Amino acid sequence: MGIWSAHIKRAVRTMIQSGLRNVGAKRLSTLGWVLLMTSLFLIGALPGYSKTYEIETQNDFDSFNGNTFNPGDQILFKKGAVFSGKFTALGKGVQNNPIVLSTYGEGPKPIINGGGVEFGALDLIDVSFFEADGLELTNTDGSSNDQGTLLGLFVHNDKYADHIQLKNFSIHDVNGDIICPPEDLKACKGRGGIYVLGGVIDNLLIQGNTLNKVGGTGIENQGEGRWKNFHVIDNFVSNAGRNAYIGRHSQGAVVEYNVAANSSTHSTGHSFYNYSTDDHITQFNESYGNTDPEEIDRGGFDADYDATGTIIQYNYSHDNNWFCGIMKKGRNEGVTIRYNISQNEQVKLYHYGFNSESDLKDVKVYNNTHYTKKGINLTLGKGRNPINTVFENNIFYFEDDAKWGSSFANRINTTFNNNWYYGVEPVPDDISAHTGDPMLVDPGNGLTNINMRSPVSLSGYMLQPGSAAIGTGNFIQNNGGRDFWGNPVNSNSVDMGAVQRVPEPEYDNPANVIELIASRNGQIASLAWDDNFTVTTGYVIQFSGSIDYGFRTIGVVPAGTRQYTDNINCGGEYCFYRIQAVNANNGRSSWFSNIAQAIGGTSVKKSDKAERLVGVNTKKGILSMAISLSRSTYVKASLYNFTGKLVAVVFEGELSQGSQQITWAHWNSLTRGVYQLNLRSGNWKENIRLNKD
Repeated sequence: MGIWSAHIKRAVRTMIQSGLRNVGAKRLSTLGWVLLMTSLFLIGALPGYSKTYEIETQNDFDSFNGNTFNPGDQILFKKGAVFSGKFTALGKGVQNNPIVLSTYGEGPKPIINGGGVEFGALDLIDVSFFEADGLELTNTDGSSNDQGTLLGLFVHNDKYADHIQLKNFSIHDVNGDIICPPEDLKACKGRGGIYVLGGVIDNLLIQGNTLNKVGGTGIENQGEGRWKNFHVIDNFVSNAGRNAYIGRHSQGAVVEYNVAANSSTHSTGHSFYNYSTDDHITQFNESYGNTDPEEIDRGGFDADYDATGTIIQYNYSHDNNWFCGIMKKGRNEGVTIRYNISQNEQVKLYHYGFNSESDLKDVKVYNNTHYTKKGINLTLGKGRNPINTVFENNIFYFEDDAKWGSSFANRINTTFNNNWYYGVEPVPDDISAHTGDPMLVDPGNGLTNINMRSPVSLSGYMLQPGSAAIGTGNFIQNNGGRDFWGNPVNSNSVDMGAVQRVPEPEYDNPANVIELIASRNGQIASLAWDDNFTVTTGYVIQFSGSIDYGFRTIGVVPAGTRQYTDNINCGGEYCFYRIQAVNANNGRSSWFSNIAQAIGGTSVKKSDKAERLVGVNTKKGILSMAISLSRSTYVKASLYNFTGKLVAVVFEGELSQGSQQITWAHWNSLTRGVYQLNLRSGNWKENIRLNKD
């Protein structure tokens, strides 16, 4: 009945009081007694019936604080109101009749300012079948000091509880700069944003919460046994003092569609990690910004110890010290890390447990795509030795030279099988190693805080048509059935990396952007386009100051959008744009549109369809190429060795329209081996494999 029940109750109270004054309690007729009892039922005067508690003033807050509530009770905080101090609620609902703590009215979320009190600004004690939703919580004395065991939201049950939901809270400014002594890092756990502590709690849902600057851990649970149906979804955790999420003591927990931003501001800790769990699944999450020179526990994800069946899949990790930790202490068996995208990690890719520990067993790392931009030099196996791991079907793509390091050289029972290496030498015992450019569409353009249900800005990690990485992967049993984008994994043709290509659908012109038009007014460029395909799910907008090269992603817009305004990038003389449509139904993108130049209300368009390589030969020790060009354009020809390392820029410059010849006189100076010739001009790219005898 919600808020309306309160108005009904007031009306009924008035009716009863008026009736009793007029007729007297002793003279009530039978009908009068029926009306009275019905009224008492409505206002909750009879024991065991639900009530609605409206909390509008500080006096209401203090009056209901510490109450034990009953099944069906509603504890409603008025929107726009601000309260001081801790609020504690106790009580157990029942199935299909939970206790509800929520809001009423209009305006911003009601705020509880704890003021630096232990434990939470909101404490839910010995609750079950309890649903809490929609408040804003702070808990600090205002100083930067470590203020003790402070939390935003604290749930505590000594024994068994069922059906607890924590949804849509805004929790921020909890504690100050917490102190985590190196000899006792656990001192910084059990405090922070949301902490659920209990014996066994089943059917726990933590959804849609936003946490920022919460001192300790963002979201954390602790208990006994194995909690069932534990679900953490759609939360945004930024600037947590330690980990963004710690999951413990669960069976089959699912952690998905969350963002961990700039974790561990006051101590070390991987952004997402699970400990003492069975079949824990971490998927569709984004993690970034967990960095520190100390290089201890600073990754996006972590498969921690005392666990079996951990799965880390379909995640996007970027700009952390590393992508994933894998601990070797205690029981840690059956770890699977698959179909993730890792971009621009700063130190290495995988961080194993201490070398003195060796209880890690049966780790499978397959079909992940790792990319780092120019300027980042990784030592991939820095510090800790891998054990009992198989790396398979992964793409390792580095713009600058990377190296494996001594720890991978000293690996124990760890094999590499059928991986792709670009910018790093293959692991020597990977007898099925692949090298050279895997021809990703446009790597390195993944954005921040993306929609992981439609990760349009990561479409650059798809494989281009003609890539040698298509169909060269090994089929792996029990692979989850899908890739990063949701494409099925075809047992007859497996691709390398996190994204599988699917057969082109039979459309005349699939998902093409039609007639991109650009205009300009000062430093503001306006784009407009059309699309001939109904299942497009979004558009990638790219900008360059040159018509021929250097395009980068500047925005992503949803399906149905046909216009875009750029008021940031178009400050120079030349402004060129192109659009790509994304079709999530089959996980692929269209070719880029025509390139449009924004100049005073008109658009200059060009097509890159006519450029082609006519032939290549290496006779007489000279590398020569014949090219046909549809217009005068910039062309770059580069030569790479088998590891993907750049050997030479064969040619770079403008060429005129028509048939052109490029020659390079140093072919004979190369050592014997396999090389890849890469030609680029605008949207045109071509890769040729060459053998030097």
